[in-house]
Amino acid sequence: MQTASVGGGPEAPSAQPGLRAPAIGLGLMDVTPDVRQALNLAPNQRGALVESVNPDKPASASGIQPGDIIVAVNQATVRDARQADQAIAQAGKAGKKSVLLLVERGDAQMFVAVPFANG
Repeated sequence: MQTASVGGGPEAPSAQPGLRAPAIGLGLMDVTPDVRQALNLAPNQRGALVESVNPDKPASASGIQPGDIIVAVNQATVRDARQADQAIAQAGKAGKKSVLLLVERGDAQMFVAVPFANG
């Protein structure tokens, strides 16, 4: 199982060395067969499961919740936590002010714009 911390602080590095994700405050993990079964998800469900949300970071203020599944970042499909982490980091490196996440929560899908933290 792969996990990635997106802007969790210095104790939680990015999944890829040298690519530091902007501080939006998400802890992500892969949607594995065990996760799909535990959460009663479709057998083909892919994406990055939001494992934790830092209450002091922008993702929390934007309404992202633990249990949400990120299926796309800036309209590009992501299959796992590493891809989501890398896509968020790339948006930050490109100087974007925010990142657009396509999130699945239960039977609903929604777009959520999450601003990057300053500093």
